[in-house]
Amino acid sequence: MIYNKIIGGKLYMDEKIVDIFKRDYLFTKEDILKSLDLYMENIEYNDDEDYGYTDAMVKKQIELCNKFKKELKKCKLPILTELWWYYNYSFTGDGVELNLCAADEDSIEINDGDDYIGSMSYIIEHKLLDIKCELVTIEQYAEIQEVSPNTVKQWIKRGRLRNAKKNGEDWLIPSIENKPSREYESVDYLIEDSTSLNIQEFPLVSMCDSIWIYQDKEDKSKFICILMKWESHFRQELILTKKEVEQLEYALISSGKVKTDDKVQFIPHIR
Repeated sequence: MIYNKIIGGKLYMDEKIVDIFKRDYLFTKEDILKSLDLYMENIEYNDDEDYGYTDAMVKKQIELCNKFKKELKKCKLPILTELWWYYNYSFTGDGVELNLCAADEDSIEINDGDDYIGSMSYIIEHKLLDIKCELVTIEQYAEIQEVSPNTVKQWIKRGRLRNAKKNGEDWLIPSIENKPSREYESVDYLIEDSTSLNIQEFPLVSMCDSIWIYQDKEDKSKFICILMKWESHFRQELILTKKEVEQLEYALISSGKVKTDDKVQFIPHIR
């Protein structure tokens, strides 16, 4: 936690916390551009296994970053001088966002001896940019990932391409969507309009605003689905089989009323 000290009757914040914050976070347009360059360098030249990215996704991610940089360079952004305000960019399932954020100073934690902020709560005050990647057809995505269209159709049917979007009878897939891992990856679905979401086999879904699904570590055949309604503090656990999970995820994705809570913030050390 932040440790304050009293000097001459006045309360002062631990200078180390402030120094680390000012060193590691982004306060100017130049900071953001430099950070993006470092991110692209990392994913392009480091082993893909470090990130779990395929070569195809790395290429598309870099294309998205360059598109983001192009729009960012057009923006007039002030230098942030007020303490605890900063710029943050996050990768989503289908693009990248630039946000203006405010850190909660009381939530900042560092461990003794560490030279970085271990955890910090923050509020997104305003979304400044929202750049989307290209949406591609099943055939185009199959070509990008060097698999057959039938394989992509199976991924969709099994709920493995979680950011795919139904377009009439067809499907569109974000070009940055990674090839599904062989291992099941936990997921948190945010339901945007549960009142019109009717899945007969899973009736409780229609009252939820969040669904978290993960695989049991001890019993790989068991999947735990946590159904939540934040306003009413409803939280219920549902045990599912692999087939039932695939059925539920396909229904959620097909509805067009959910999105995955998979934002990834990236702030490398730029100073």
